[in-house]
Amino acid sequence: SYQKDNQILKSIEFINLDSVKQCINEKSNLWIFKQPNTCNQLQELFSSLLPPTGFLSSYHIFISYRWNNIDSDFSNKLFDCFNNYSLGKYGKRIDVFLDKARMLMGQRFDQQFTTALVKSRTFAPLISPGALQRMITLTPTSPCDNVLLEWTLILELSDLNQNEDEEEDEEDEGESEGEEEEGDYDEGEEREEGEERQEEEEEE
Repeated sequence: SYQKDNQILKSIEFINLDSVKQCINEKSNLWIFKQPNTCNQLQELFSSLLPPTGFLSSYHIFISYRWNNIDSDFSNKLFDCFNNYSLGKYGKRIDVFLDKARMLMGQRFDQQFTTALVKSRTFAPLISPGALQRMITLTPTSPCDNVLLEWTLILELSDLNQNEDEEEDEEDEGESEGEEEEGDYDEGEEREEGEERQEEEEEE
């Protein structure tokens, strides 16, 4: 029994999931059991352990970050963390936007992340010294800073949603006031009709 268990242990190959993710992101091969596996094969083999990729119609959370060693590593861990949780009674997966996991090849970067921003419910900007450093040196002639663009859009969308909520509240208040006035008017009509009936009965 010991020899059998020992043989089984020797035949097991432990695989680092981060290595799998890296090979998939880099479109490279990973050797498993002395056989090369392409990124498509890796996605199929480890689909149950990997967060979903590809562009979605909407997202629960949008992660905005600066591409650097610290922020990129943290955003990847945050993405994995969110994908380990589910929502509601039926365990719906949390749909998270992270550019490296969601962006489609051959399409404009700015159009994809702005579309994802508009279709996201919650924003998670990673604010760090590394994220702010480039913004400090920006001038009117500097190239577009995509992180600053994302944060600006986040603020504008938040203001827009707040204004829409306030307008809806005002409409609801106006409708309730109109219903109250209509109710007061109906009560007045009923009172007048009752008084007229009483006068007619007295005359009879």
